[in-house]
Amino acid sequence: MKASIFAGLFNADNLWPTPKYSCPSGNCTYSAYASLGVCAQCQDMTTALNRDCSAMDLDNYLGCNVTLGNNFTLAGNNASVMHMSFPGEVDNVESFNYLVRPIAVIDSIAAFDTFVVNETTPVVASECALTACVRSYNAVVGGNSANNSGSLFAETIAKTWLDYVVDDNQDTIIPLLADPEHGIYADTNFTIPYATLQGLSLYVEQMLNGYVLTQGEGDYEYETDGAEITTGSIGTTTTGDMMQAIYNGNYADCATPENGNICAMQNLALAMTRAIRNEAWSNHSTAAAMAPGEVLVPKTFVRVTWYWITLPIFIWVLAVVMFLGTVIKTHRAGLWAWGPSPLALIFLGFDQEAQESMQDSGHGLSEKGLEKRADALKVRLRVDGGRVIMAKQAGET
Repeated sequence: MKASIFAGLFNADNLWPTPKYSCPSGNCTYSAYASLGVCAQCQDMTTALNRDCSAMDLDNYLGCNVTLGNNFTLAGNNASVMHMSFPGEVDNVESFNYLVRPIAVIDSIAAFDTFVVNETTPVVASECALTACVRSYNAVVGGNSANNSGSLFAETIAKTWLDYVVDDNQDTIIPLLADPEHGIYADTNFTIPYATLQGLSLYVEQMLNGYVLTQGEGDYEYETDGAEITTGSIGTTTTGDMMQAIYNGNYADCATPENGNICAMQNLALAMTRAIRNEAWSNHSTAAAMAPGEVLVPKTFVRVTWYWITLPIFIWVLAVVMFLGTVIKTHRAGLWAWGPSPLALIFLGFDQEAQESMQDSGHGLSEKGLEKRADALKVRLRVDGGRVIMAKQAGET
């Protein structure tokens, strides 16, 4: 979980949100599936800010303290350019006081790309609640699914369930009825045990309890605000690192890039969700109960469409026309058609006397006439002047 949170907040690349998956062919489509996770519900509080400006020690600049209605303050007069913390009691929550036991509610006020907060400095504020939720996903690998990061894995969120209850054991439960279209095939309770939720709450609230100070242009300090931490501490190093990552984060792909703290909380929720989704894989690898899918493999096939047959049909029609034309022209010219009979070629080999005798016999030059003549003819081979010819035997007519 910690590693996933660090990856999400530092946002080093766009691959960290990808859950573990198995796709042997590199081209897969998964059935809809639902998973427990963490959602960030955020409210932009910029319009609710109040400024109180006075002279500050930093080169006599005019500095402003910027405050929300619950008295959460960015001490701009003390050279602070970002403050992030949790409001503590439910009554101090500006927008989400209706939530029962969220994982965390984080308030933040920040002035980005500046070293002093004065009367004209752009300042943004937000309040984000991290809560348990269930989401239904549709995922594909390969094909045309490459996302902006170049990964072949891509998924869309089909539906989100945010309503949860706290049972007698103080566990957080999201009860859902069967919804096969969204990957819930029987009535199911998605549960975060009380001890797990408490551990997450303590870690997040301590990690995000800090501020950013400036000592002049380009000179920033990233500190922990440990005044309200009453149950242990994760140390100033981790909190300072988180403040640095959030304040200097690249949120160009975020829906609200002008308010980077909202983007950071959304990344945090996504990172925690990724850790929850990967838990079974981490413990059991491919033997875990995974979402089923279809593996697509290449297969050779030939598709013949009608226009590919046009050319052979055209050639066949020409051949038929040529054949019929030949028959008609042959008949009109009074020529004999011998078909496949070899008799005509054989009779061509007769000597002149035999050919004249055959024409006078009355059998004619048709195929049937040739056959009748052949039946009544006895011949012999004779070598004459280097040629081999067939000649009538003596006494034949």
